[in-house]
Amino acid sequence: MLRRERIFVALSGAGAVAVIAYALLRVVERAFFAEPNPAALIWSERSSFVWRSLLALYAGGMGGFGGYALASRAPKACGRWLGIAVIGAALSLLLQAVFAP
Repeated sequence: MLRRERIFVALSGAGAVAVIAYALLRVVERAFFAEPNPAALIWSERSSFVWRSLLALYAGGMGGFGGYALASRAPKACGRWLGIAVIGAALSLLLQAVFAP
């Protein structure tokens, strides 16, 4: 596999892992932490959306490095796992949108 192809696989893996991580964080936050009433808040020092996004990007970066390493070691396995990751990302985003909007 060429270096350019490994980079594209890494970017695809990073995107899939970031989507899965965001959906998972949103469901956990919705299930275990009550959201404050927006009418009672004027300004908050931290935004839960920003923190969820940053953590999802961090997890996506780790997934990108893992995808690059897997693409260089085992290209066939990487293709199989990338397909599973993309399907998992679509399903997790759908479930998060339905159950924890």
